[in-house]
Amino acid sequence: TAFVERPTEFFAFCEEVYAKDVTVGGKCQVQWNLFGGTILLLGTERHREAYARDADSVALCGCFGLTELGHGSNVRGLETTATYDAATKEFVIHTPSTTAQKYWLGGAGHYARACVAFARLVVPRTAPEFGRGNAKLEREYSTPSSGSYGLAAFFVPIRDGNGKNLPGIRTMDNGPKIGFNGVDNGRIWFDRVRVPAENLLDRYISVSPGGAVTSPIASPDRRFAVMLGSLVGGRVCIAASALSTSRVGLTIALRYALSRGQFAAKDQAVVAGATPRGETPLLTYKSVQLRLIEGTARVFVLSCALNELKRVFGSEDRDMKMVHVVASGMKAVCTWSKQEILQHCRECCGGLRIGSRSPFLVLRST
Repeated sequence: TAFVERPTEFFAFCEEVYAKDVTVGGKCQVQWNLFGGTILLLGTERHREAYARDADSVALCGCFGLTELGHGSNVRGLETTATYDAATKEFVIHTPSTTAQKYWLGGAGHYARACVAFARLVVPRTAPEFGRGNAKLEREYSTPSSGSYGLAAFFVPIRDGNGKNLPGIRTMDNGPKIGFNGVDNGRIWFDRVRVPAENLLDRYISVSPGGAVTSPIASPDRRFAVMLGSLVGGRVCIAASALSTSRVGLTIALRYALSRGQFAAKDQAVVAGATPRGETPLLTYKSVQLRLIEGTARVFVLSCALNELKRVFGSEDRDMKMVHVVASGMKAVCTWSKQEILQHCRECCGGLRIGSRSPFLVLRST
């Protein structure tokens, strides 16, 4: 609940955790931002009462089921379907093709017991109240036998209390990665998995027992944007984590550059800052300064910009369209900068950068 009720505190918490251990930070973001946050933002009071407390305490470990093998950024192209069965008052969650499998989901490999799964909401034309709601039909997915109302999110249990897959669920770990191995990224297939109608997170789109689809947001495009609103906080978290890991890398490289000496210190201005052996510290050389000092300045500037974004995100009168645009840009700029800064940090640490215990491999892989 902290992500929704006190977002600036949550972002600060994530930054500190990422600085200590990036994999633990990744797990925190998945559990409380993407999984728990989506339930709170897209669900209603009954979903909060049923799942929020257990998600907060991690008694209920979950994953965020958006990305598929065939579609990532193109969210409108997702293939997973959720077909309403008016006779049983259930939704049938199904993976219709290989490319529709949920892919790279943090927590799906082993530990998640539930998934917030995004799927195309489909209502058969045979439903008693088909077409009587106020939500516009997404024509590009309509067929003679059914109509699709675009994306919707569902709470789908995937494992029992002993960690065994539930009927109709198939999961697989994505395997070892070049870093970030503390997070069990995995994939999920749904084979006509039935969940109660109440498992639809229905704050912005709902289905009556007879199959009438209604929404407080008439425009499909605007409803689509609101449905993905939980991702905005995720982008802020990613930008914050990038800056946090950049600070860690710069701290290591700057300390090394101050303590490591190269050649005798002859210049009077250098002698005062010489190493105990009277050698010139690496940070005295212009080539090292250009790499590390420029990176440090960039992190300061981006941190100021991100702090302002976090302030706006946590305000009551925020313009979510503006926040979405700025958060998307900040995510890109901060992660690109992180890769460049950490590469410079590696190069300034000499042979120590390639040791198996060097933190730079893990820092750059996240």
